[in-house]
Amino acid sequence: MITMTEIASLTRVSQADVSKVLNGNSSVSPETAKKVLDCAIEHQYHSHILSLKVWLAIKRF
Repeated sequence: MITMTEIASLTRVSQADVSKVLNGNSSVSPETAKKVLDCAIEHQYHSHILSLKVWLAIKRF
């Protein structure tokens, strides 16, 4: 699984900008957002929060 730090490195943008894009903040340029989202999709990025929620849901059963 790819991390936000790795996405930042691959796309050559700051980790802060990656975080903004992945959290839905529109204060980054459309070009930067596209690079980050394309990379996240290509490498099947999943937030740790989503992973934690899935794990907790499975553990309840």
